[in-house]
Amino acid sequence: MRDIRELLATADRALDPAERQLVTLNDLFDLAREANITITPEIKTASYCSASLQAL
Repeated sequence: MRDIRELLATADRALDPAERQLVTLNDLFDLAREANITITPEIKTASYCSASLQAL
């Protein structure tokens, strides 16, 4: 983060402090809901079937 702040300072840009601190993932979800951002459920990857592995 320090490196990013230094790069932004070099470009005459600054990061303003957040209005509220996000401590947990639930805090982030709450903030998204308040901003009417839809959170999609986590996509589960497919797992290999043991029968298909035996054929290899």
